[in-house]
Amino acid sequence: MNPALETRRRVIFKAFDTYVIADRDFRAAATDAARFFPGEPTHGVWHVGDPGSRIRRLYETRDHALQRLLVARMKLRTAKGRLDGTAP
Repeated sequence: MNPALETRRRVIFKAFDTYVIADRDFRAAATDAARFFPGEPTHGVWHVGDPGSRIRRLYETRDHALQRLLVARMKLRTAKGRLDGTAP
């Protein structure tokens, strides 16, 4: 495999791992927060919290990790296209 593509693939794997960890942390914190409100309908509703709160910080970390993953995928696709001659 081309070294440039191999580097891009490694970046995607790292970005994916980072996203999975951030998602797991956010979901665990959201579940813990939901325990404070038993009986409240929370299905499909994510309470992000106030600015500066732990939940909001975890949510934003997860969102940034997802954005980095999407950019890494786009860059890999572009690099593949350049090698194939299908991208500018």
